[in-house]
Amino acid sequence: MELLFIIFSALLLSGFASGGPTPRAPGHGLCAVMGNLHITFDNHYYTFLGNCSYTLAKNCHVDASHPAFKVDIKNMNQEGIQVPMVESVTVNVYGIHIHMARLEFGVVQVNYQRWNLPITLNDGKLKLFQQGLLVVMETDFGLAVKYDWKRYTAVTVPDSLAGSMCGLCGNFNSKKEDDLITASDSVASSVTELAQSWNVPCANEGYCRDVCDAKCEKCVLPEVKTLENQIFCRTLFIDLAAYVGCQPDVDPDVFHSNCMLDICNGEPIYTYLCSTLQGYSDICQGTGTKVPDWRSPTRCSKPKCPEHSHYEHCASACPATCSNPNAPSNCNSPCTETCVCDEGFVLSGTKCVPKNQCGCTYEGLYVEAGTSFWGGQSCTKRYTCAAGGQLSFKQSKCPVGEECQVQKGIQNCYPLDQATCMVSGSPHIVSFDGQHFDFRGTCTYEMAAVSSSQRNLESFSVVMQNSGKDQKTGSIVQLVEVKVYGYTFIINKEYFGAVVVNGVLSNLPVTLDNNKIQLYRSGQFAVIKTDFGLKVSYDWSSIASVTVPSRYKGAMRGLCGNYNLNPKDDMQMKNGRQASTPEELGQSWKVASSPGCVDGCSSQCPSCDPTQRALYTGNNYCGLISDPAGPFRDCHSKVDPASFLNDCLSDVCAHRGSGNMQCKTLTAYTTACQLKGVTVYSWRSSQFCNAECPSNSHYELCTNTRLRSCEKPSAQCGIKCTEGCICNDGYLQSGNECVPASQCGCMYEGKYYQQGQVFYSDDLCQKECTCTSNGAVQCKQSACEIYERCEVVNYVRSCQPLGKGVCTISGDPHYNTFDNGTYNFQGTCTYVAAQGCSLAGTKLNNFSVIVQNEKWNGMIENPQASVAKVVVVEVHGLILVLRRNLVGTVWINGILHHLPQSLLKGAVNIYQEGRNDVIMTDFGLRVTYDLVYHVTVTVPGRYRGKTCGLCGNFNDNDADEFHLPDGSLTKDYHKFGASWKMSVPGVDCDDGCNNGDCPKCDDSKKAAIEKKCAIITDANGPFAACHGVKRPDFYFNNCVYDVCMAKEEEGMLCNSIATYMLDCQESGVKIQNWRSSSFCPHACGKNSHYDTCVESCSSSCPGLRDIVNCTTACFEGCACDKDFYFNGTGCVPFDQCSCYYNGHTYKMGESLITDDCSKIHTCQASGVVLTSNMACDPNESCQIKNGVMACYAQRCLLGSSGTLTAFNGNGGTVSVPGSYELTRNCIQSQTSGWFRVVVKLDKCTSGLNTIMAVYVFFSDMMVTINYKHEVWINGIPMYQNTFTRNNVKVALADNTVKINNPSSLQLSFSPTNELTMSVSDEVADALCGACGRLTPVAPTSRSPEQMLLEYLRGTTTTFAVLNMGQWMAPDFPQCG
Repeated sequence: MELLFIIFSALLLSGFASGGPTPRAPGHGLCAVMGNLHITFDNHYYTFLGNCSYTLAKNCHVDASHPAFKVDIKNMNQEGIQVPMVESVTVNVYGIHIHMARLEFGVVQVNYQRWNLPITLNDGKLKLFQQGLLVVMETDFGLAVKYDWKRYTAVTVPDSLAGSMCGLCGNFNSKKEDDLITASDSVASSVTELAQSWNVPCANEGYCRDVCDAKCEKCVLPEVKTLENQIFCRTLFIDLAAYVGCQPDVDPDVFHSNCMLDICNGEPIYTYLCSTLQGYSDICQGTGTKVPDWRSPTRCSKPKCPEHSHYEHCASACPATCSNPNAPSNCNSPCTETCVCDEGFVLSGTKCVPKNQCGCTYEGLYVEAGTSFWGGQSCTKRYTCAAGGQLSFKQSKCPVGEECQVQKGIQNCYPLDQATCMVSGSPHIVSFDGQHFDFRGTCTYEMAAVSSSQRNLESFSVVMQNSGKDQKTGSIVQLVEVKVYGYTFIINKEYFGAVVVNGVLSNLPVTLDNNKIQLYRSGQFAVIKTDFGLKVSYDWSSIASVTVPSRYKGAMRGLCGNYNLNPKDDMQMKNGRQASTPEELGQSWKVASSPGCVDGCSSQCPSCDPTQRALYTGNNYCGLISDPAGPFRDCHSKVDPASFLNDCLSDVCAHRGSGNMQCKTLTAYTTACQLKGVTVYSWRSSQFCNAECPSNSHYELCTNTRLRSCEKPSAQCGIKCTEGCICNDGYLQSGNECVPASQCGCMYEGKYYQQGQVFYSDDLCQKECTCTSNGAVQCKQSACEIYERCEVVNYVRSCQPLGKGVCTISGDPHYNTFDNGTYNFQGTCTYVAAQGCSLAGTKLNNFSVIVQNEKWNGMIENPQASVAKVVVVEVHGLILVLRRNLVGTVWINGILHHLPQSLLKGAVNIYQEGRNDVIMTDFGLRVTYDLVYHVTVTVPGRYRGKTCGLCGNFNDNDADEFHLPDGSLTKDYHKFGASWKMSVPGVDCDDGCNNGDCPKCDDSKKAAIEKKCAIITDANGPFAACHGVKRPDFYFNNCVYDVCMAKEEEGMLCNSIATYMLDCQESGVKIQNWRSSSFCPHACGKNSHYDTCVESCSSSCPGLRDIVNCTTACFEGCACDKDFYFNGTGCVPFDQCSCYYNGHTYKMGESLITDDCSKIHTCQASGVVLTSNMACDPNESCQIKNGVMACYAQRCLLGSSGTLTAFNGNGGTVSVPGSYELTRNCIQSQTSGWFRVVVKLDKCTSGLNTIMAVYVFFSDMMVTINYKHEVWINGIPMYQNTFTRNNVKVALADNTVKINNPSSLQLSFSPTNELTMSVSDEVADALCGACGRLTPVAPTSRSPEQMLLEYLRGTTTTFAVLNMGQWMAPDFPQCG
């Protein structure tokens, strides 16, 4: 309706009012900015959507009559609106710095102090005053700048400056075609290039971008909305003259396209209408035109006037002020709309006051009553203005430790210096005053905070939490928490690249409280910086630092000391006394404890003996730190290397030279040196402390990562370089990824969101927002679904499920469904245990859990029990396979990997937990398998009524569990189970017994077995605490049946009891020890021992926690012995720990090929993964075989049983006897390289299709080989071992026949009658036959269904039976 009203009112005016075209006032050039529309001095129009700082206009040819001046603007975006607003206008002229900021009505900054209007400077050569709703700056030589404190800016220059101008406004030479001239005086190829050349460095704080991607500049809306906008934009242009009194000289098409772009990019239509009319009304008014009342017919709101004033449409442009109360009577300017002071009041700065409350004038600057300010630029005189115009001053100076400076555009007293406290390594602390000490506590401690007695300083606190519960080798910083300005920030090692803001995980950068707080990434560090000088950094690994300004001297407390420039008293405890040891100091500043944490070494701390010290002081370990000719040589005079060398030796000795511990201290010393601005020379290499960088990035020793960020800071001066990973050319930092510029995200309410990221911007999940591809955030009303509640979990606010459904499959197998229904189904085929059903129209993720069963042949002979063999989870486009007895591994899309694994940015995690392997997804699906006997499937409560399969429909009704795939209900559990069978060709299985056919336990044996299983139901037994949580009778009955079917085999009994143990612990119940050396002893691997409550990460290898969020729950399993470490699957010495990189686990020395064989990753002895580019040789193809991706020779193989594998890796079985053409050169003209291979297959003995003979043809010879390995050349038996003719060599050795022609074919026929063929590069493109062409199939090209069937079928071929009829050799006829 609003849009219709606007269009209708415009149409009414159309034709009823007119105004003549007015290009500009004579004798002047006008440049204007309105939203994305820029109008140059030469009336060239262009669109620009950048939001950094730019030089708008500048005198590039200064002379005596035309002084130097420059006009800069800083653009900004409002939330959700891509169209830029003008955040500030800065003018430098006559040596005076003038700054006008958005929404600061009636106020400007002159030489870095805030002053009220009006202002007169340089004996009247420069004036600033308010004219209507604009601030105006005028000079005596004709320069004028206007700004509406929001989005409209205009610059007027006299004709005498024609041809002398430069900047975004052009050169003012009356030629539109050359207005895009860069700062280097070249013609820009685009507006973006023009703007980048006029970008103003160091303009202010914040984040900006010069470019809006193509989707933003070509905004697309639904057809109806586009039509509405077109009508509005064209109608508005037609009626501009009717509204504002003149017709600006603007191309209608340019006006229309800019109007459409502004509205499409999020600017509300009323805002655009009113802002546009206000801008053009000012242009018309500048030509002397009387502007009509345009607000009433358009319903544009009138300006809100301050107290004691009122709005007038046509009032004097020269208001009555305290400085000039008679200004209206001497005004020659046309009237303008403005707020007018009521009778008896005059304008005092931004207020209307009685004349007796007027302020003061100081050197042409007006000062409101009650205001204090600095006189001059030395901060030595402090003036105060009293009501009535009385101005007084007193001599003053900055406090000790501060000096008169300009920061963020304001002159004041600011801290002169600063101090930094650093925590690094294991951990080593350097206090604010330079005191070094080691503190190996593993709890949570106050690192630095403001003393409670300080009330004149901004308060803050910094807390660090250390990890390393077992204290075998020390501790390390796990997270840093900062509280300041009412915010709580957490930088957690487990959330690399992000920061938690008030409990919610946020990407970097973040700006809060109008830039009072900035969070950004600098090299490898997350940085929290405040406007009062606090700076906290943490590298998400082991180095944390706190920097405070000098005004905090003597005001600090915590482990970092009191900052009183006296290092001797830095061991001050919370009670004011000096601690005798670091442990006592740490205990004093402990703020929280976690289970198992300690305040120091549990026994004597590790130390270096002389032999170790001599070894580790070498340059292969720590020696580089102090090497006088080494990479840190320039830093030794600035940062003492001795303490860092000792820190390094301490850490390396504690880890006995393993784990690359020296790299942490070398990194810390690099950081300390670079903070001092010292040059550090290259010291890393692929073999020594190699830096691991994510995709599309690389390591640099001295870089500024903020310069290659999607949201770059507009203030780039004075930033010290740091080492770290920086995005490659063509990529920008987006969160913790490097992406092309077109994939950059959005800033919304001060936080950065990646493109496509969906988030809730409110506490109730009622406003769902999406970062779109055009850089804007679109929000819509939303609500959590039934069975959901808005909560923050793992620092992410979302609609969380209420409750969960747990299905267990155990033993023979016994099923306990999501709805707690129970039944037995002994099928030995492959079945759908659970999957998402009826998900259309929901936000639920699809998934499928498949279980393949088999008879339990390993338990007893002729088993009557079946058991799970394979568990498959399909989710997020992945196929994950856990297989019985394959401990510590998982198949991921056909490739075998070591546990643990973190996939798709943590969306899927696979890890070992006690006796179980676990697959956990980001939406709550959890699947466990003990690789022997027991499977669980857990789904979140939001899946109620949305599952199907053997685990039921999860509708809280156990009476309707047996739904068939077609939705119908049965009461026959056997029919139900069989209906969810997956067809796997080639696999022999059955659906088990049916009802009365199932074997029963002999009553004569049952009592004895029940007695053994009674430990489960014993009210005083080890499982008593679980009886109220998990029904023991179900597990007891299953135990009795399974043990009976297994003929009382003890392993079955133990597994049955262990199933109850697992499910109880899964429910959080603490279970007593039920095993003994004589009853179900639990065998553990090397270097470990059994425990009923194992926390696997309590003694984990370095890096393991980086890819696995360790659970706080405990499960029975194997705990590591002393001095051994959990690597994700077992316990190893420290120097045999695995490498953990990009979510994957690599065993020491292991190499893994990925990315379609384009990259190879090697786990080095240092614990660092070395990644290199690679490519397959021309005669190789990238394939996956037996779970390994690699470059395999492109060979064609025919097995003795008729199994064919083609050159590209595809294959199958040749089932029909006959003579087949396997491969040949299909280009007949290639006589020198021509060949042909024909094989004869027949079922002579075992019923299998076996090779009877091989016929190999060349242009001048034929070789025949029979299954006895007898050879004929052109029909003549070959009696010798070798034969050569025309570059073809035939050799017989060890019952193997080989034929080799280097320019065409290489063939081998083995003693086991396997035929192998490969070809040379010369004929690679000329092949045909059953072996196919040399065109490899990429490993990732197979569909998930193909990969799943391959695995379940136990083969890696892509099809099972070949159609070989087309390759029958016609010159070898068959019967029939």
